[in-house]
Amino acid sequence: MKYLTGSDYHRFDESDENEFRTLLDEKIHESVNRWFELKKLRQRKTKNVLRNFLKKSFLAFYVSQPPIL
Repeated sequence: MKYLTGSDYHRFDESDENEFRTLLDEKIHESVNRWFELKKLRQRKTKNVLRNFLKKSFLAFYVSQPPIL
């Protein structure tokens, strides 16, 4: 496997270029998938944090108020 550097670019033939494009496409695909995984994880964390905060706030408010009879 060859890596593209500035001085080596002119030595690449068509098959090397196709290999490089394939490698680049794979890396882009992996990066996009990883970004979406992280985004979903962040959204899930945010929802859980918000849910927990609201539960605690509601419980604190409910406990601090005397019951209405």
